[in-house]
Amino acid sequence: MLNDEALGGESGFLNTYCPPARSERERKLLVRGLLEGNIGSIGTDHCPFTTQDKRESFSSIPFGTGSLGLSFSVLNTLFDGDLVKVASLLSINPARLLGLHPERGTLAPGRAANIAVVDRERLYDYSRSPLTGSDHSLFEGISLRGEVVTTVMRGRPAFHENRVLLETGSGKFVERKRVFWGDRSAAE
Repeated sequence: MLNDEALGGESGFLNTYCPPARSERERKLLVRGLLEGNIGSIGTDHCPFTTQDKRESFSSIPFGTGSLGLSFSVLNTLFDGDLVKVASLLSINPARLLGLHPERGTLAPGRAANIAVVDRERLYDYSRSPLTGSDHSLFEGISLRGEVVTTVMRGRPAFHENRVLLETGSGKFVERKRVFWGDRSAAE
């Protein structure tokens, strides 16, 4: 949804992240790749640096941006509410790629019961999440469609209406299978 235009101006330094912002032409190609199924997985990283963190010096500026809770809304907007495609990009496909499927990325008896309950029709103009430590957002004012209302982790309510419900340290290490992303014969 974003391009490198945000790098211009006095506050352009706030919009530094990796991979870097792309030109409008490249952004459109990436979106087309998503919509046509050429990109099969989306990963995100929430780096809630403050304006002061990023203001220190350009040579040591921390790369990253606060984006907590945006991946569903952005993809739901791009895919016009198609939950199958959004779930594939955010859950099923990453679980397969990372060797976590079928223990993760699927709803089935005996599995983890990690679920997101969403309102895929809610229209809103984004403003910075109260859950982030960042004092700015690249997405400020962008119109989005859809929002995560509740999440369930291993069958327990974890998040509901902008409130984290689990205690610190309630996560769990999940061992994964060995995965090969290239020529299997080269790995043997």
